[in-house]
Amino acid sequence: MSELKDLIHAETKNLDSYLSLKNQTYIVPFSQRDYEWGKAEVTRLFNDLTALYDSDDLHMLNFFTFSKDNHGNLRLFDGQQRTITCLLLLAVFAQRIYKNEDIAAALQIQGDYFTQKDNLSVSPDEDTTLRKLKFDSQADSDFFYRITDIKFDINKNIVTKETPNKIVLPQLSGNEHVLAANIVLLNNLLEEFIQENQCNNQDIKRLFKAITQKALLIEFVADTEDIALNMFESLNNTGRSLEKYYVLKNDMVKALGEDQTRQIWNPIDQDLTNYSHEKFLVATATLLGAKLDKEGHSIFIGKTTASNVLNHLYSQYDTNSPADMLALLKLLKQASTAYLKIRKPSQVENTSTTETQDYIHLSAALALFSVTQHWAIILAMLLKQHSLSQINDVLSAVLTLAIKNFYFGEQKANTIEKAFAAFAFNIYQGKCTVTELVAKIHKESMPDEELERAIKVKKVSSTQNKKFAYILRRVYNSELKKDELEVSKKHNDIEHILPRNPATNSTWMTWFPTADQREKYTYAVGNLTLWVDSKNRSLKNADFTEKRQIYATSGLDANKTIADQKQWGPEEISARTKQLAKKIVIALH
Repeated sequence: MSELKDLIHAETKNLDSYLSLKNQTYIVPFSQRDYEWGKAEVTRLFNDLTALYDSDDLHMLNFFTFSKDNHGNLRLFDGQQRTITCLLLLAVFAQRIYKNEDIAAALQIQGDYFTQKDNLSVSPDEDTTLRKLKFDSQADSDFFYRITDIKFDINKNIVTKETPNKIVLPQLSGNEHVLAANIVLLNNLLEEFIQENQCNNQDIKRLFKAITQKALLIEFVADTEDIALNMFESLNNTGRSLEKYYVLKNDMVKALGEDQTRQIWNPIDQDLTNYSHEKFLVATATLLGAKLDKEGHSIFIGKTTASNVLNHLYSQYDTNSPADMLALLKLLKQASTAYLKIRKPSQVENTSTTETQDYIHLSAALALFSVTQHWAIILAMLLKQHSLSQINDVLSAVLTLAIKNFYFGEQKANTIEKAFAAFAFNIYQGKCTVTELVAKIHKESMPDEELERAIKVKKVSSTQNKKFAYILRRVYNSELKKDELEVSKKHNDIEHILPRNPATNSTWMTWFPTADQREKYTYAVGNLTLWVDSKNRSLKNADFTEKRQIYATSGLDANKTIADQKQWGPEEISARTKQLAKKIVIALH
């Protein structure tokens, strides 16, 4: 065992010494989070570093934590975001100096900080290139060295539209997307700095020297990986809290080792690409958070939040038991597969095309109304292999509740979070049937009488047009006869019968002489219908006499009924509001 004084070595270094290839290769361990710094963090670091130009000040980059592997390489546990960003900045400097035809200086930067060939190697078939940074993924490493090469032209080779033999930014994901986005950002920031300060090539090299010589940091090198991990977690606990997803990943690595964890964790990462790790963990932990009663039965312990998510995940698993952690990891993989079907409904597999389409349409409608509180419930049902028909019954009940309570009732969506969390837990634990679940969701919905009153006073703002168009489609389609036109979402839009912008010399100004009147009735439920044919949109501000002619030819009975009216004033709008309120209540049953 190492002596106490050898367990941790601390040294203050400048950026030049820290990033030098002489200071060993830095390996980004599998347990670390992805490179994910955004514009705000990168811009702040750039500004901090470039402030050292023509200044006597120093800049402290804080702590960087490592452990040594068996080959003497340093495994980076804290400081990954800053290290990678600094290397990208040095690459941008080298590329700019190369463009200025100072080839020797550019090659020196590349050889000092990025890659160096061992020309004295006696193994000609072996890759003897020393590299400063290695990602856990070889693909990420290859991409990093591609975009940081001195000959790489960022402006020409990283594009936003499909172009042959170019890096198309929107098509990238994970580390590659962030690496590409940030090197473009740093390239632009450096160009702005050069223009503003009228820097020539010598000035650029002076700026480079100022940054690498006067930016300081404290490098901790731990004797073992466990010490580095503990230091990493401790240092993060004193500042910005580490995302629980990566704490969980570290716990898995501690219990199972990198190789076993990687095999299952990487597919989880793939499933969650572009989706919030936190929301996934909260949904999954909601199903597991429990304590045992005196008889050994699981009891729901309350709503899962971002702060207690790990406590709930671990409530039934021992983090010191490899068997328990492996079981949890396998469950997380099943959950990520199911979660992907919630976030991307087209991924669902089912023999019935009708049920699949219903699932996709219901999911899209819930997304339209910004409802996410049901995700844990659907996750539980997918994990317990309930039929898609049963899942659709639940989605339909949730959608009805959302329209009633949140859209018309204008209640906050978080009012049902606790109840929905309990529903998810109970369905997962087998304490509730689907029929009982649907009944409980309906019980949470606003009563019909209250709903009808809410509809009558509802003002549909322009930002709500798509939502109300969906509701009108449901109402109109529920009244269809065999020879009527079915209303789809593709070729219709909300029509304000009393226009939002009536002409000053129009009949509308006679019927609604004041601005307050027009405001009151324009956005009332009874003043809204659907245009089925988009070519008639040019008449949206026309007088009622012209609109009537179009309504009379509509394939919708609702519009034909409007055309039967001789005028469209406050009384007509109020009467139609009352009628629509009753129809909406019926359509939502």
